[in-house]
Amino acid sequence: MHKSNGFTLIELIVVIIIVGILSVVVAARFQGKSGFAEYTWQKRGIAALRYVQLQAMQDTSATNSGACYRLNVDTTNNQFGLPPVADSCSDNIDINRHLASSSGNGEMDNDDVSISLSDNTSGIINGIGFNGLGQPVDAANNAICVSGCTMSFTDSLSANICIESQGFVHAC
Repeated sequence: MHKSNGFTLIELIVVIIIVGILSVVVAARFQGKSGFAEYTWQKRGIAALRYVQLQAMQDTSATNSGACYRLNVDTTNNQFGLPPVADSCSDNIDINRHLASSSGNGEMDNDDVSISLSDNTSGIINGIGFNGLGQPVDAANNAICVSGCTMSFTDSLSANICIESQGFVHAC
């Protein structure tokens, strides 16, 4: 019997499929962070919101002590984080009070991502707090997000976080 040299049709198809998969993976790596960074920030935002919400629910004296559990958003500097300890109800962000999932100074700018936070009823807001039941409130402990709130991270794509009126925080 004559032994043929070369590739069989099956081997050729398998090689073409493998080269196709590798080219898609390599092409995605050369496109840069755009399209990926937004979703990374979305995950970090969800983690930060849930952290603050859990803190509020675990502190049973929060409504009596006047402490606020908030996550503030600074759209001018594209960052989000916790307020200063001494003034937990303020709209300021204390960069030294770093939360693992909050944004550092200029970090979002390095990714060309901008942030916004809005109450779907009243428009742009600069922070969101939570009461002992985990529901979203403002600095005066009044209910907000009655029709939901949206935190958006935008570059070439937009990745959103929805905060429902009863406190459910999720990607949307």
